[in-house]
Amino acid sequence: MEKPKEEVILDTYNELNSILGDIQKLKVYPPLVWVWTWDVLRSKLDDYSPEMGEVHIVNPALTELDIFTMFYNSSDFTLEYGLDDLDNQMMNWLYKNVLIEYTEEENA
Repeated sequence: MEKPKEEVILDTYNELNSILGDIQKLKVYPPLVWVWTWDVLRSKLDDYSPEMGEVHIVNPALTELDIFTMFYNSSDFTLEYGLDDLDNQMMNWLYKNVLIEYTEEENA
């Protein structure tokens, strides 16, 4: 049985306020951009896993923490110019720092 719409609205309101409280505690600025870009980058890491069969894959020598550390130390992503520009910035960063060309040796 579905919850009444008013209850869904209240639950969503409470969850979002809780999440915002956690985001505001982050020691990075602006925190929401950091959350957004890391979420998008993690999604792209999944898209470029060896199992996906892409031409480029995430370098298997790198852990997710390695990638986050590189992201943290070099991050200058901005939403100033919109999402399309941000996506291009992130893809350029991935190609430069994380992705490698897939070969059979990497899969062996």
